[in-house]
Order: sequence, then structure tokens, then C-alpha cells
Amino acid sequence: MTAPQPIAGETVSPELLARLRAELEEQREARLAQLEEIPADEVERAFRDLAEKALEEIEAALERIDAGVYGLCERCQAPISVARLEVMPQTPFCVGCASVK
Repeated sequence: MTAPQPIAGETVSPELLARLRAELEEQREARLAQLEEIPADEVERAFRDLAEKALEEIEAALERIDAGVYGLCERCQAPISVARLEVMPQTPFCVGCASVK
């Protein structure tokens, strides 16, 4: 079995990849700052959980960039559309797989 290959055809250009990486890193820093400010009562704990989940998704996207597989769906290995990545740079799934629960 071969490793997934980066997107072919509708490719993520190096410039777009750099911009998305910077956006993800900025989002990560904002989430980390947000987590530091959230007290630990029950309602705020729910917000903290959401922020932690978002941070995990951002960090996973950065790992996919580093691994050279960013832009490939984790379920079906199909390319994720550039338009989807621009709106949700942390997404690990194509539209089809994201709609399957």
C-alpha cells in the first residue's frame, strides 16, 4: 500500500499552503490564549472543551501539512477542494465524507 499523494489537478499552491499554515498557526495561538482565560465553572468548562477540540483540529491540520498529505481526505484519500480548505483550513474530510456520520 502506498502513502497518499498530495493533491493533483486542483492543487494547493505553495503560496496558498503558506497562507493556510499561517492562518492555522494564528488560530492555534488565539485558541491557546482563549483557553488560558477561561475559568473552570461548568458552563465555561463547555466552552473550554470546544476550544480544546478546535485546537486539536488545528494542530492535526498543521501535522498533515508537515507530513505532505494536507488536502487529502482522511477517509477516502480524495482531494479536498481548495475552496473548502480556504473556508475550513483545519478540515480533514472532503464534503462527501464530512456529510457521512
